[in-house]
Amino acid sequence: MLLSTYRTGSQPFLDKDTNAVTARKDAYERGNDSLLYGLSLLGTVLGYYFGRIPAEKSASAARKDASRARGELAAKAERLLKSETQLQRVSQGAERLVNSAGTLVKKTKQDAARHATLGEGQQEQTEELQNVDRDVRDLEGLLRRD
Repeated sequence: MLLSTYRTGSQPFLDKDTNAVTARKDAYERGNDSLLYGLSLLGTVLGYYFGRIPAEKSASAARKDASRARGELAAKAERLLKSETQLQRVSQGAERLVNSAGTLVKKTKQDAARHATLGEGQQEQTEELQNVDRDVRDLEGLLRRD
């Protein structure tokens, strides 16, 4: 088809018969149109198939990346869950410590109040107890804030 269109178009229309010239011109135009549509269709088909191969490779790489990202996300979620469990244990231990220290401070203050006369050594112990009491209350405030 390409060759016949080229031959028809390359020959001059020198016939004296206007019907023959018109017929050859129409044949050339039909061949030219057929060639135009045929090449367009061929270009579309070839473009589809040659474009599909790189697209499939890209899609495969994207699937692998998504799978790897899901695995990393699952691992991080598991570590976060373990950290949360450990944090709960630490928080419970700190609450027990606050309660024990609070009870100890209260009992020691009651004992000091019973013995009204304090010596110099006992006064230092009372100041230390006040510091411990303040620290316990601070820790208790931190625990209650969560």
